[in-house]
Amino acid sequence: MEIQKSIIIDCKKEKLWIWLTEFEKLKIWNKNIVEEQHISNGEVKKGYKTKVLIKEGKGENWYNNEILEYERNNLLRIALSGATLGKNDMTVEYLIKKKGEYAELFIKSHWKPSGLILKLFYPIIKIKATKNTEEVLLELKQQIEK
Repeated sequence: MEIQKSIIIDCKKEKLWIWLTEFEKLKIWNKNIVEEQHISNGEVKKGYKTKVLIKEGKGENWYNNEILEYERNNLLRIALSGATLGKNDMTVEYLIKKKGEYAELFIKSHWKPSGLILKLFYPIIKIKATKNTEEVLLELKQQIEK
């Protein structure tokens, strides 16, 4: 599954970066994220690890989260693993580009289902994931621009 979306937000890249990387801001626009626990210590950079509790339907699941790429104010790529993902990680990339006076955010996620059950439910999973991505991006834009 690959999902690619973009949105233009009336703010500077630095402000958008804060909304993507500070947990207190992140949980405002992505209401599926409940809690974060840091596994790594020190500076947030490539290789930094956390655990994230995410709402899924009526339940909540813990995912492992590792930063694969980290370029302040430009690029954040993470790998999520565990919980309902099966044996394959999901990568999520946030790329910020300047577009005149605005910031343009590109989000790309990639995941390949493994196992019979995940493959059977794949079409439903993709529809829900695409809808969720669109909803959280619109919420992000509304929160920053208000």
